[in-house]
Amino acid sequence: MSLIAWNCRGLGQPRTVRFLNEITNQFKPSFIFLSETLTTKNKIKAVCREIHFAGCWVIDAEGHSGGLALLCRNEGACTVRAASKHFIDFEVENDQVGRWRYTGFYGCPERRRRYESWNIFRTLTGNSDLPWCIIGDFNDLMFTDEKRGGRDHLRWCVDGFGEVIKDCELVNLGFVGEKFTWEKSRGKYNWVQERLDRGLPTQGSNGKLADRESVNQIIEGENAELIAEVTYDEVKDAVFSMHPEKSPGQDGLNPAFFRRIGA
Repeated sequence: MSLIAWNCRGLGQPRTVRFLNEITNQFKPSFIFLSETLTTKNKIKAVCREIHFAGCWVIDAEGHSGGLALLCRNEGACTVRAASKHFIDFEVENDQVGRWRYTGFYGCPERRRRYESWNIFRTLTGNSDLPWCIIGDFNDLMFTDEKRGGRDHLRWCVDGFGEVIKDCELVNLGFVGEKFTWEKSRGKYNWVQERLDRGLPTQGSNGKLADRESVNQIIEGENAELIAEVTYDEVKDAVFSMHPEKSPGQDGLNPAFFRRIGA
């Protein structure tokens, strides 16, 4: 059993859905937790069908921000226990890992609201005695060397996040691949990189979890490509990759029509 957590920065672009399909085929996860979907349940359901997942649990975006989704490969594979605009808390049970609890998490991005995220942590800790792993984009750093470029991360933020992890008896799962999971101004003088995403299992369960799972990361540079404006060449490639007589869309026009007017 495996789980992918991804801050997708919006599912509105076709290339984002294609990329999601690619990583689903590559890693074959049982569950996918998405944050910042920037969309509604109907769109998430359509994405589920496209990647051949059976079900989903969705927290709609608020305006042009937020939005969470838990996608399940098999119907009834998990039980959602609680959810809010910052997390989806669910339980799974199978022969590989037994009965486990997972929480997909998205931390408050505003620094002044860090304490809200930390209080949610503490509340979630007491909700179950099951082995637990909380995974996602925490918008926090555990160590000062998890940032490169820009101003130093505030010490009280690092200390506060570390204190919460200790109080909740969680440990850092570690990672394979890119150290940094978020960046801005790539390749410029003000390039900043940070490690905001991670998995945090409860103490004593880390070894069992690490034997079977890794944290799959998609860095900000890839996100930037996925959310960029669609170009004419991309549209042309998509149209010409389809059979000209493919069933028409809602407008009644098939790919052959768009080939004639666009090529």
